[in-house]
Amino acid sequence: MSRWVLSILAFVSGSLPLLADPPLKVPPGFSIEKVTDTSLVKFPVAVDFDDKGRLFVTEMAGPISREDVAAKKPLHKIVMLEDTNADGKFDKATTYADGLPFPEGIMHYRGSIYSACPPQILKFTDTDGDGKADKREVWFDGKTLTGCANDMHGPFLGPAPARTEKGLPVGGEGENDRYIYWTKGAFAKQEMTLGNGKRFTTRASHVFRAKPDGSGLEVMMTGGMDNPVGLAFTSSGDLIVSNTFLQHPADGKRDGLIHAIPGGIWGKDHDPIYEHAWTSPKTMPIMTHMGPAAPVGIRRYASGKFGESYRDNLFCAQFNLRKISRHILEPWGSTYRTKDSDFVWSDDPDFHPTDVIEDKDGSLLVVDTGGWYKLCCPSSQLVKADVFGGIYRVRLVGKPDTQNTQMLVPSKAHDARRWAERATREDVPKLLKQADWPTDQHLDHAITYALIRIGDYEAVAEGLLKANSTQTERVALAAMEAIAPNKLKSSDVMGYLASTDGPLRETAWWIAGKHPEWGGELVGYFRKQLDAKLSDAEREELTMQLSKFAKNELVQKLLAETSGNSISLKAMARAGLKTTPESWPMALATAAKTNPMDAIATARALPMKTPPTELTDTLKLISTDVKSLPAVRLAALAALPNSSPNAESFDFVLSQLTAESSTARSAAADVFTRSNFSNEQLTKLADTLKKVNPVELGKLLPAFAKSTNATVGVA
Repeated sequence: MSRWVLSILAFVSGSLPLLADPPLKVPPGFSIEKVTDTSLVKFPVAVDFDDKGRLFVTEMAGPISREDVAAKKPLHKIVMLEDTNADGKFDKATTYADGLPFPEGIMHYRGSIYSACPPQILKFTDTDGDGKADKREVWFDGKTLTGCANDMHGPFLGPAPARTEKGLPVGGEGENDRYIYWTKGAFAKQEMTLGNGKRFTTRASHVFRAKPDGSGLEVMMTGGMDNPVGLAFTSSGDLIVSNTFLQHPADGKRDGLIHAIPGGIWGKDHDPIYEHAWTSPKTMPIMTHMGPAAPVGIRRYASGKFGESYRDNLFCAQFNLRKISRHILEPWGSTYRTKDSDFVWSDDPDFHPTDVIEDKDGSLLVVDTGGWYKLCCPSSQLVKADVFGGIYRVRLVGKPDTQNTQMLVPSKAHDARRWAERATREDVPKLLKQADWPTDQHLDHAITYALIRIGDYEAVAEGLLKANSTQTERVALAAMEAIAPNKLKSSDVMGYLASTDGPLRETAWWIAGKHPEWGGELVGYFRKQLDAKLSDAEREELTMQLSKFAKNELVQKLLAETSGNSISLKAMARAGLKTTPESWPMALATAAKTNPMDAIATARALPMKTPPTELTDTLKLISTDVKSLPAVRLAALAALPNSSPNAESFDFVLSQLTAESSTARSAAADVFTRSNFSNEQLTKLADTLKKVNPVELGKLLPAFAKSTNATVGVA
């Protein structure tokens, strides 16, 4: 049925038909139908059931701005939906709470409803049983708000306490036995006091958790991703998180799912995560890549109503890609990998799923938020305020799937990881021995993080001396650096810098890079390496190592002395120093005579507003040397910022603007951007623009901005 017909029906009847055929597809053997209409809820986002089977829904007010969120405008509400005649469709709606500032999640627990309304998590309670919350409390206050819809999500109820063989909760299941989880996105600075009494300051993304009474606040995961959104727990209690911008977009990858474990650092490698203790030179691995999906709500399917092959599967709403994806978890070392497929999908650009939840009968409810959302989203730029969302139910109508019924049984590596997460001070020797195992990054991290959490530097140092494997050495070094970097000596690390074991060597250099004060002790090693015959990969590695220690005065002196080596020149260029060491310009002037291109490239990369005289003179000589290659002459001229080329140099650069080589044309345009020209020269340049390639044309126009001469302007 076309949308315009539905619009006419809506006009006549006052609401959309309850069972209008949705433009949604499901696998064979399943059906899907809409179970709400716009008289009940518009623009739903997140849902949760209470213990009476009532569905609580966060309902948005429609299109809003970032300013609306930042101002905490109370525009939104929570609606309670009921199916009064048990036909599977909701027919009654009650406004449970209104006047909410942008709710970003919902959870029922022990008679109350919790919702993340950034910067706070609010707790609502209906004390008189009329279906409307008459008590509102601030359960948590993060205090920071950016207004971009990624400040906070949740909360989410953690797994029930472990039970004894008789089925009784260990320690009893009281009001404060479970944890409540939530996420922090954005990169706003937050400060809080953890359950152990320590102050915690961060700009990174996180998953936090605390007891229902607010005590025991813990950091479960740290990240450089823009937005950790949804949480789900495996049957054994492992945490799965849906995220946007887990990595810098490349090769079709951006968003995805992670298996998060305590202390791990995921996401983009950038500044906010450098404030936290890493356990290796690499961020933790992504479990499931999704591309630009904007994954939102994620749930574990607990029952076997769809068939045993569906039990413990994950279902995830992908806002951008218009689908609910299915993920079959498979143990993979101490973590998981997934088999992925589409479960609900649509070609309709107005279908934007945001949540999914299992009902008590084993069916799945899918939440479509409609077309209102545009907030700070690079992939959602068109608001359609007339496209209301809705809630759909997916049922099995065929036979349950009996294939692939193998239970999700954790491996020995899973058990080892979970044991490490609970280890105590007495377990340090056992942890180091455990590291002898062939490990994956999750288990490796769990062991290292356990040693860091325990904090016994001397015991770990003793374990390093007794280590029987490069894996144990690697774990011990990383733990020692994180526990007490001031205690770690260069002699503890130097012997591993040339290890034949790649991961150990990488870890040793990663740690050394955190200690530029060790540079003097490394000069002998660096000098020997610069004289050695190296492969391309080894040359690149040495360049990176030298650049990390370039803040050290002795290393700076070494680079100046060896500037005839292109490795040293490239290390200078990558050093990222705020000021150029005094010894380098003269070294570059000397190097330019034998290796002009690398020397000039280095000169351009260094922070020199005006190069010293000795280097300037050398660059001018190269730029006017007609025997030099055009590329070298152009590079030398571009390395002379705000210079005024003479007539001969100007004519040379002008001729290169129309050269056959695109490299030469681009280099010539750079010269015009960086140099100063007379009005006569600019007029001559204007006459040449008609012959210039369009690619270079845009680069040349700023050169004219420096002149107010009328003749130049007319030309």
